[in-house]
Amino acid sequence: MSEATLRDVAAMDTDGDGNVSTEEVLHRGSRRPSLANRTHGQCGCNQSFPAVDTYVTQLTEWARHNPSPLNRKLLSSARGGLTALIQPRSITTAGAAHRACLSMHCAAKRLMGRWILFMGDSTQRKLHDAFLDLLAAQFGMEELTVQPHLDGLPVKDRDQHKDYDTVCLHPRGGYRPGALQAKAERHREPECFGPLHPECHAQRPNLHWWANASGAPSTRVSMRFLRGLDTHKLEHNSKAWRERFHYKEWRQRSMNAPPNLLFGSAPFTDHPVTRAFWGRTPEPDAIIFNSCAWDLPQINRSNYYFPYMVPGYPCAQPPPTVNVTVRIREQRVAPVIGCPCVKRGIKLSDEQIIEDYGQRLRVALILIRKRFRGRLILRSCHSGTQDRRETEHAQFEALRLMNAKLLSVARELCVEVLDVFELDRLAGYYNEKKVANFHVPPEASAQAAMAAMLLLRLGVGARGDHDKCGARGKP
Repeated sequence: MSEATLRDVAAMDTDGDGNVSTEEVLHRGSRRPSLANRTHGQCGCNQSFPAVDTYVTQLTEWARHNPSPLNRKLLSSARGGLTALIQPRSITTAGAAHRACLSMHCAAKRLMGRWILFMGDSTQRKLHDAFLDLLAAQFGMEELTVQPHLDGLPVKDRDQHKDYDTVCLHPRGGYRPGALQAKAERHREPECFGPLHPECHAQRPNLHWWANASGAPSTRVSMRFLRGLDTHKLEHNSKAWRERFHYKEWRQRSMNAPPNLLFGSAPFTDHPVTRAFWGRTPEPDAIIFNSCAWDLPQINRSNYYFPYMVPGYPCAQPPPTVNVTVRIREQRVAPVIGCPCVKRGIKLSDEQIIEDYGQRLRVALILIRKRFRGRLILRSCHSGTQDRRETEHAQFEALRLMNAKLLSVARELCVEVLDVFELDRLAGYYNEKKVANFHVPPEASAQAAMAAMLLLRLGVGARGDHDKCGARGKP
C-alpha cells in the first residue's frame, strides 16, 4: 500500500465522530490525586503521551537529575537521529526537579501504594516485564511474582500466557540513583517439570515473609494476558480484577482445546501473598490496555496462531473441568471458564478485519470503563521489527493502519494514549537481518516502560501539537 494511501486512511480516521452515549463513555478520572490525568499531547478530548518530539527532552531531564549508566543508555538509544532537535529546558535546582516530579523520591512516592494493571498480548507482556525491570533497576525494589495456582501449586507456564501479580517492595534505605544503587532481585516462584529442569534447584522464596511485609511501602503490578482482543476473557477479568486466569498451554492447543480455551485458578485469597497485598483492593488504580499485534490481518488469518478456528468447522465443547499440569508434572483439576466460538476472517479483506478490530476495541474499552473507576490508558501499537533484507514491509504497513484505527477509537471515546509508536519513530524504527516480527527489541520495551513511568508520575513537558494528532509513522 502506498504512503499516500496510508495518509488518506489516517486522515479519515482522525475525523471519526463517535455515537456512543455520554453515559457509557464518561471519563471518571482518577480516584487518587497522585495519578491524576496530565499528559503532553491533546487532540480534542483525547490526550496522548508523549507529544511529538518531546520524549527525548523529558528523558534528558530525568537522566540529568537521576544520573546512572542505565539512564544514559536509555537516553542514547532514544535519541536516534533527532539529537539536533533536543533543546531541553533547564531545571537547575533539586527543588525545581522535585516540584516537576523529576526526582526519584517524588516519582517513587507517586507509585507507592498503587496497583497498576497491564492487559494485552505478548507485546504488552514485554512492556509489563520491562516496567518491573525498571522498578528494580531504577528504584531498587525487591519483587515477587505470583501466577495462577491450583491446589497450592503454580500451573505449568512455558508460554507466559498467564495472569500474574507482582509485589514490588520499596527499599527501606531510600532511593539512591547512579552507581550507589544496587540492582534489586526479581523473584518468581520456581516451577519444576523434571529433575533436570534448572529451576528445580532454585531456592524457593519465603512466601510467609512476603505476606508479613504487606504493611511495608509497596507498588503492585499485574499482567492480564489476552490472546488477541479476547472479549470473553476480558469479561471475566473485569468482573474480578484480583483473580488470575490462564489459557491452555500454547504448545498443547488442539482441535478440542483451541487457543482461547480459558481456565480458572484458585481464588487470590488462597495464596498468602496476594491475600495480604490485595485483600482490601478490589480494583486497580490504573489500567494500561493494549490489543493490536495479535489482531493483525495476517495473524487473524493465521492457521499457526488460531488453528481449527475457521468458518464451517465445529466449535469445541470442553467438559466443565480439565486436568491441568502443575509443578513436577503433577495434574490438578482446573475449572473451564469457557471456550467462545470465534472464527478467523480467512475470507475477509484487510480493511474489513481492521474495521472489525476497531468495533471490538470500542466494546472492550466501554466494558472496562463500566467496571473500573481508575485511570484508563490505551497503549498504541508498536511498530514491530522489520526485515532489512526486504524491499516491502507488509507487516509495518498493517501495524500502521491498525495504529491509526486504535488512535481513532481513542479519540472517539476520549481515552488517554501511551504512544509507543511515537517512541519507535524517534528511534528510527527497528530493522534487523531476520524475518519480520511484531515484537520490538528489548531496548524498545525499555523505552516504553520508561515512558509509562514518566506518564504515571505526572511528568512535565510540552503540551499541544493539536495539528499532529493524526497517525504516527513516516519511515
